[in-house]
Amino acid sequence: MKLAVIFPGIGYHCDKPLLYYSSKIAKNLGMQIVKLSFHDLSGKKDLIGNEEKMEGVYKIARDQAEDILKETEWDRADELVFLSKSLGTAVAASYARDHGLSVRHVYYTPVAGTFHFMEKASGIAFHGTGDPWVETEVVRQGCGEKMVPLYITEGANHSLETGDVMTDLQNMRSIMEKTYEYLAGGERIFRILRISEADYGCEELPENTDVPVSVLLEDASGMEMSITAGDEELYGKNLNVGDLAFVRNGKLFHV
Repeated sequence: MKLAVIFPGIGYHCDKPLLYYSSKIAKNLGMQIVKLSFHDLSGKKDLIGNEEKMEGVYKIARDQAEDILKETEWDRADELVFLSKSLGTAVAASYARDHGLSVRHVYYTPVAGTFHFMEKASGIAFHGTGDPWVETEVVRQGCGEKMVPLYITEGANHSLETGDVMTDLQNMRSIMEKTYEYLAGGERIFRILRISEADYGCEELPENTDVPVSVLLEDASGMEMSITAGDEELYGKNLNVGDLAFVRNGKLFHV
């Protein structure tokens, strides 16, 4: 059984665009859908910048998630996906961690508290630079430390919208395409630790040959592996030390 669980945010329910379309994608990929609905949250006021109030609302939602999902037979799921939004990203991350679940996450507009619970290389994240709930640098740093690829929408708010309808439609298509690629593929994520000249023997390389380099990679568990790539190839893909990447058919790609 393939299972996708949808964790909404405060006032951002499962029928709103990010969760509606991502749920459709999951369903088209053969997943059963479980949608959570949090109550007594939308009336909460003055949460932005108030850590104490945010913590209180998080605990309410977290308790509700426990109750809603208490009968779920997690061991029957061969594949498990959590699609979450805003406060729901913290609830989803902490629920997966506390229950020891192997989950692939899609974090839409994670809040700052999410990074306390987020497991390394556990999914992908989306954020808008106009999001008043969390600063972009906080999200960049959190995703970088957790090896979670981050996709940024310039000028977008907490709903990943800019206010221009046509721009928002184009952005939504791009976000859903990345969501589909992740859910359909799920490549293993690595961080590039070192790029060094490969040992290609004493003979000179033929003219116009891309100079081979050795790329040392590390996954979220700390396991290392090396692959050989072309120096010009890496330059063309803008791959450098510290970047996140995945390997497909023996080739290295930027996430």
